Amino acid sequence: MSDQQGDIIDQAIAWHLRLPTAPEEQWLSFVEWLEESPAHAEAYDAIVDDEIMTAPALDLEQEGRASLRRIETERRRWQKRGGWTLAAATALAASVAGLVYIPRAPQASSDIRMVATAPGERREIALADGTRIEMNGATELQLGTEGARQVRLARGQAIFHVHHDAAHPFEVAIGDVVLRDVGTVFDVTREPGRFAVQVAEGAVTYQPDREALTLRQGMALASRDGEDRLVVSHIAAETVGSWRERRLTFRETPLRSVAAAIRRTTGAPLTTSEAVSATPFTGSIRLVGDAEKDAHRLADLAGVTVRRDGVGWILTSGSDAPPD
Repeated sequence: MSDQQGDIIDQAIAWHLRLPTAPEEQWLSFVEWLEESPAHAEAYDAIVDDEIMTAPALDLEQEGRASLRRIETERRRWQKRGGWTLAAATALAASVAGLVYIPRAPQASSDIRMVATAPGERREIALADGTRIEMNGATELQLGTEGARQVRLARGQAIFHVHHDAAHPFEVAIGDVVLRDVGTVFDVTREPGRFAVQVAEGAVTYQPDREALTLRQGMALASRDGEDRLVVSHIAAETVGSWRERRLTFRETPLRSVAAAIRRTTGAPLTTSEAVSATPFTGSIRLVGDAEKDAHRLADLAGVTVRRDGVGWILTSGSDAPPD
């Protein structure tokens, strides 16, 4: 190895050690360093590969939630620039999470059992392995044969109390995304065009096709269908599954999703107009189960108006309310 090659390896090692706690400006400098020479990218890939092989169980709590956000920011930047960057970004995420994707054999359609709830209805399912699932209203689950360790959330919301078995991990599938239990209590929501997961206890592995992230207690992830962007955030673990007490907490959530959550939980026929559907809402609301009172309470908190719409209620702006 030449002195120049040795210097590049040393630089790559220094970057790899520095990144988990690096501020934003150092991440930008890291990207610039990578782009200076293909040799830099090759050296960094080699360091990451070696780290994955020698340390397959890194602790995300030590890496920090801010690192996940930086990884996501730079991954998007790298993917747009092409070349080596997609592979390196994926390897970087894997080195932080310490995860490996394991392909799953598809289940035969005859093995599937459907379980569904109506809006406002609750249901609890006890699986043979000791796992317990609490389903919110307007939810549909697809269960495998007795003893199967995978379910599919087709729509709605459920909280999973998983009986951990390292040899036979429990998985929840949502579309083409898989969540794998690491000894966990977690809540999953599936709505048209998006899904979200919140972790109350333990940890969950999020595994789409090209990347892997570990979400630990007090962490949440949200994603929209057809988009690469993942939003990872910190939440209060005690609020996970609070819909069971009719208390809903939101952070920068579109009003259409807030209304959908209320419909699921109480069965109230609440919708939003196009004008306010994307309006972000942050706050907590305790539902009383009275559609009119809950609609007006949310409208007051969100700074919008509410009006009767047939048998239900609709959140609107003042400008799109119909004339008397």
